[in-house]
Amino acid sequence: MAAPAGYFDYPHRRPGLDHDLFDMRYLKHAPPLAWPGGKSIALFVTLGLDWFPLDMPAKPFVPTGGLARAYPDIWNYSTRDYGNRIGIYRILQVCAAQGVRTTAFVQGEIARRYPLMVRDLMQAGHEIAAGGLDMGHLHAGPLDADVERGYITATLEALGQVTGTRARGWHSPAFSQSQRTPELLAEAGIDYAGDWVNDDMPFAMRTPAGPLIAMPYQFERSDMRIMFEQNQSIEQFERQIMAAFEVLKAEASPACGRIMSLSLSPWVIGQPYRIRGLARLLAKMMADPAVWSATGTDILAAIKLAAQSNPSEAAE
Repeated sequence: MAAPAGYFDYPHRRPGLDHDLFDMRYLKHAPPLAWPGGKSIALFVTLGLDWFPLDMPAKPFVPTGGLARAYPDIWNYSTRDYGNRIGIYRILQVCAAQGVRTTAFVQGEIARRYPLMVRDLMQAGHEIAAGGLDMGHLHAGPLDADVERGYITATLEALGQVTGTRARGWHSPAFSQSQRTPELLAEAGIDYAGDWVNDDMPFAMRTPAGPLIAMPYQFERSDMRIMFEQNQSIEQFERQIMAAFEVLKAEASPACGRIMSLSLSPWVIGQPYRIRGLARLLAKMMADPAVWSATGTDILAAIKLAAQSNPSEAAE
């Protein structure tokens, strides 16, 4: 079958970046970003509160953790459900004990099915950000713009009905994006998104609908990647996370901070044989006087303050 007309037309193909969302930048050339109180490390803990439908579509792709057995895949479905009913509360206990505030990327279907859990997160002082509709509604190139816009709108409305506020942050299900996703997020009033994992620090993106901040949400430093995909133990997970922390701390200074991204899924880390590993990790990091526990909106506020102090560097 022949490719459709225009299939090979790609106006942005060129050396370096192949899009106009942001200019090429190396971290060593980025303007310094200081954290409050002279801290050098922002501990950015994120929770992925996802809902995997039993009738999981196979296209555009099956996301990590997606239900892959014949319908009805009760075993995998109930394992994910365990995280949203049991595992999340173990995480909340650990975070409360260590004084850690997280950013929870909550999917719209989670807000509809587990409103009590979302309210408990809010009451405990955690940020509620948007995580897309659910794992069966992925963002991808062939998706019609109005359909994708509808996904975003429906997600924000579902969260708003439970929280009474409008989410400022976004993370697409399974890091999925179409070419239009950043623009549609800015159009919807989203301030930051965690779908681009090409930097350790936030950077500004420009879209036809306005600016958007790309926030580090590192999948490489996630329980999903290390323990679910790679089948490593909680002890190996602890060693790798602490190794990352030590390198970032060595690179950082009070005048030029770094972000330590730690991405968690309640159905993975919330298991009883893993949760004490998370407690040990957070205790070690929070005991370091250089660490500041920060949500996505906390980091945005620091960026805004830095922009006011150095207007010429605000968009870099």
